[in-house]
Amino acid sequence: MSYVQPNKWQPNLEIPAKYGASPVNLITLEIFPLKPSPISFKLESRYSIEKVLPRSFFGILYQLKVGHTFVFNLANPDIPNTFIQELTGMRQSTFVKIDTLVRVVGNAPGRYVPEQDIEHVMHRVRELKDGRKVVLADRVHEFLNWASNLYEISLCSLGDQSYVDMVAQILNQENQIIRGGVAYSARGEYLYLTQNGNLPNARRPPKDLNSLFAFYSNRSDDVPFVEPLILDDNATMWPMDQQDNIIVIREMVDSKVWNVALFPVVQQVLAFIHENYFKQLDIWNAADPSIRGLPPTSLTFYKEYMRKELSGKIAEISSSRI
Repeated sequence: MSYVQPNKWQPNLEIPAKYGASPVNLITLEIFPLKPSPISFKLESRYSIEKVLPRSFFGILYQLKVGHTFVFNLANPDIPNTFIQELTGMRQSTFVKIDTLVRVVGNAPGRYVPEQDIEHVMHRVRELKDGRKVVLADRVHEFLNWASNLYEISLCSLGDQSYVDMVAQILNQENQIIRGGVAYSARGEYLYLTQNGNLPNARRPPKDLNSLFAFYSNRSDDVPFVEPLILDDNATMWPMDQQDNIIVIREMVDSKVWNVALFPVVQQVLAFIHENYFKQLDIWNAADPSIRGLPPTSLTFYKEYMRKELSGKIAEISSSRI
């Protein structure tokens, strides 16, 4: 393979119209050799991007240790471009907040499990690589194994990235749960954006689906889209317009030591959403495009489940109390 000086190759990318259609000019910083060598290919001056692959595709490449070939810089970094802004963020789909599933052991005030309490739940205690201990939610591995058959799972926490990685290793013991997703520190990205002046609204909550899910705010309503569902115990960590995506999981009130119940209710709602979304999607795909209307959304069936549960609770009220 013959090499050119990297910065001499400055290709243009043609962006799909729904992402803005403005061409993106690139400056090549590095070109890595392809293996097995020798391999020859022509460097074109223009490339057309037809579609965006899901985050899980790149997660698989990472797990298989398939490296990248080119490193580019923007020729005009001061010109905002929606497509590039989306690509430079951390991308993932449906994810679970780590702090909802585990608690750090410690006697400091806040979200900790006191050290004197862990003797009652030693079967749920695990030690991190740095020596700290965490308490797992009851049956958490069973729940994640079940959910991973239906959903692409990623893990998120307000802890730093090293903490996230250590907890993810415990939860993802055999690399069967987080197959396409990632383990992600919301604090890390939030601090990076604020320190570099790239956060338009520094008072916004630290978590944002626009930083986690490709083109979350720039999608077409007439194209099927699986909206991310969030398992979290604190909805205020998210912008108001994204809180409908949250299944709020509160601490069990009758447990002497911190715990959350993942069975049966959380399992039931996730199963209901998955089954009904794809059933309706099949019907929508088979219908006449001129009359079928908008495609289904996962949030539609989350709300349907909540209406169903509420109506059931109302119907269960005893007549003797009225």
